Amino acid sequence: MYIGSAIFLMAVGAVLRWAVNWQVDGFNIQLAGLIIFLIGILGLVLTLVLWYTRRRRVSSGVTQVDQVVTSEQYRPDDSAPRV
Repeated sequence: MYIGSAIFLMAVGAVLRWAVNWQVDGFNIQLAGLIIFLIGILGLVLTLVLWYTRRRRVSSGVTQVDQVVTSEQYRPDDSAPRV
């Protein structure tokens, strides 16, 4: 679930909870709106947590260097022009 769909669920749930006054036998629309609203909040929180941990792991990664050449090990190329 992404941020957009979580906000959409929160909006639909809020409308059903606080703006709809219909009464249906055997079904509570306000309770369904509250449940949808809470699922939207949970989806938003989970999305932000997963997004933050993914971004943090990628940005803090350190690349490994295969071999470090020191000045004692350096040999100039024979074809390089001499200064």
